[in-house]
Amino acid sequence: MSKGTLQRFFLEGVLNRRDSILFLPQQNASRFLLYFPGDIQTFREEMNYSDNPYLDFINYSLEDTAQLLATRFPTAHVVICCPRVTLDHRSEFDHLLHPGWGVAHCSFLLQTICSLAEKQGFTSLSDLPLVLVHFSKGGLVANNFLAELATVTALTVPSATESPPHEIFDWETPSMGKLLPLWEPSQRIARTKSSAAISLKNMNYIFSFFNRVETIHWVDCHRFPTNPSVLFWVKQYFLSVRSSLPSSSFMFAIHGTPRQLNDNTRKFIATEHASFVNLLKTNNFQKFYVKTYLEDQPKTLETHFQLLNQFDTDVYVNE
Repeated sequence: MSKGTLQRFFLEGVLNRRDSILFLPQQNASRFLLYFPGDIQTFREEMNYSDNPYLDFINYSLEDTAQLLATRFPTAHVVICCPRVTLDHRSEFDHLLHPGWGVAHCSFLLQTICSLAEKQGFTSLSDLPLVLVHFSKGGLVANNFLAELATVTALTVPSATESPPHEIFDWETPSMGKLLPLWEPSQRIARTKSSAAISLKNMNYIFSFFNRVETIHWVDCHRFPTNPSVLFWVKQYFLSVRSSLPSSSFMFAIHGTPRQLNDNTRKFIATEHASFVNLLKTNNFQKFYVKTYLEDQPKTLETHFQLLNQFDTDVYVNE
């Protein structure tokens, strides 16, 4: 399958918020792949300077990663959702982590990509299935998206007994006053306690988006959904909404390396990973895939990025 030309856009989503997007179309693709990068990853031109401490990782720039993913997922149009990268090389997904607005913002960006691609001769894009790949810090976006899905499901499905007054957060918080886990520095995520009415307002965007999702990949992420309410209500979504669709195939895929899971300075990663897997089991999710890679390799940043070349893409063999 031949690749098209890598294109860069600066697009408007919800509330006049704008983000950079890389789009790499492929001939006869049958799905979209949405990629959410980790720290350090930015545009090649922004990485290519002599005193960049991460210059050795320039081959994992956003442009190079788009090409890599197009090779690894040859039946997918590749969309890179570019974060804002700070001076200390941290990726900030300001607009995708705003409770209640994240999925809607992503949906708006994707709709615009579809319109632009159709002008280039690509057709029937608006209903293509979605594969979500979240690498490292990008896993925060997956977790927030699931929390938004849980919130709207809790507000709308017939089995809902009590509507949540606020957005359901993706972590299990020790008290309702906590907007972040104790180990997550507040400067890394913009969080405010938002009314659940925001997600309800965006309900159609959230359900329409998730009705198209085939697989969510967590690729060596450092955070996972640990709030039992999230997994409970996501399960209810599958039972009440997704089960009525012609194609209800869906997979959670959790890929890790010892660089994250055996990090003694961040033991919360292994704790959250185990909690997430346990919640999938206790809520009777039948389709999830868990694998640790590169176990004989040093726990380095190179091993971390190397997983982008090695994580299993065809996880349906484990259904």
